[in-house]
Amino acid sequence: MLDASFGSGGVTTFRGLVPNEVFGLGSVKIDAESRIVATGSFLQGARSCVLVRLLPDGSLDPSFGSGGIVRQSFGSANGECWYFDAALQADGKIVVVGLLDPHTSTRGIVVRYLPDGALDLAFGQDGLVVSSPEPTSDFTAVAVDAQQRIVVAGMLTSGPIFEEVSTYLTRRYLPDGSPDPAFGVDGTAEEPFRNGSDAAFDLAIQASGRILVVGEASTSPNTAIGHQLAIVGYTPDGSKDPTFGANGLVFVDGAGAGIARDAQDRIVAVGMNFLLEEAVVPVLREDGTVEATIVDPQVPSGYTSVEFDASGRYVAVGTTGAARPVLARYTAGGRDLTFGTNGVAADLPLPGTLQEGHDLAIQADGRIVIVGDYGFGDRGDGYVARYCP
Repeated sequence: MLDASFGSGGVTTFRGLVPNEVFGLGSVKIDAESRIVATGSFLQGARSCVLVRLLPDGSLDPSFGSGGIVRQSFGSANGECWYFDAALQADGKIVVVGLLDPHTSTRGIVVRYLPDGALDLAFGQDGLVVSSPEPTSDFTAVAVDAQQRIVVAGMLTSGPIFEEVSTYLTRRYLPDGSPDPAFGVDGTAEEPFRNGSDAAFDLAIQASGRILVVGEASTSPNTAIGHQLAIVGYTPDGSKDPTFGANGLVFVDGAGAGIARDAQDRIVAVGMNFLLEEAVVPVLREDGTVEATIVDPQVPSGYTSVEFDASGRYVAVGTTGAARPVLARYTAGGRDLTFGTNGVAADLPLPGTLQEGHDLAIQADGRIVIVGDYGFGDRGDGYVARYCP
């Protein structure tokens, strides 16, 4: 059930803070002080990036940005901006990734903020790292390793319009924002699959330093059936790890969207099977051996994010075919029927014909925070909701 001590009846929304402004939230993290950090975009004329921090009770944190919100643009020449993911450093700094779209070619970006929401001018160029304009790139996921190096994942696209080829893209940056020459080729590792219609959406770093990147890979000439959930395992130097899966690769029927690891380095991923219209939740050992794949036909749109809880259960969020957020908990045997109703949390009390769940984070006390969007057509708003364990 929703945590009534959070926000208004368990939910915080942002509608009406600024006239004609529309929020969208896509990722969430919990910091060391149990504050909630969410990223996304906002639309007020042009689309710009947004970074939000809430206090543990769901109210905006007045010590962060402007009243708890950072609205970020990088000049009209750089066009529109989206933030897709964030990682929290041990020193309280916040690293976010996303893209700039100057209406010519998208460019992946990495941005670092100080704990008060100001840009960290010691990082990159005045707080910002921008990828080269060609080939185009999107950065969709970020993590910080034990040496405070920044690992990002996404996709790299090249070629003429209607003939584009896209591949998994993984990059590692040094703490100052410069490419790490000890990783891959000049800080970059790419993984092309059969058709060159591939995109990475999430990553995790194991205790050994192995980097796991998950997404959607084209592995058949028939793209209707040929997309698979693909996990690539990289060694810390950016080469494919031959001790993970089959020569560094694991494939599961479906398309991947999220990945997580627990303290024992077990792995869980989530996504959906397009043909069968069902969620897929593969569970793997540390070395990439698939222990089980849970399928859930009651979630035809699949899941977009997953986390382990303290008891080793897998908590996943996504959107139902009826355009409503879905939050579910699983054990190795399938749905955890002690959670919510038949393993699924109740609907959110939000208006609108469209509601989506995008990401989740689990607090130290087991409470679950999710973020997403709701609204009517193209007029929407972001929300943050918290559920009891």
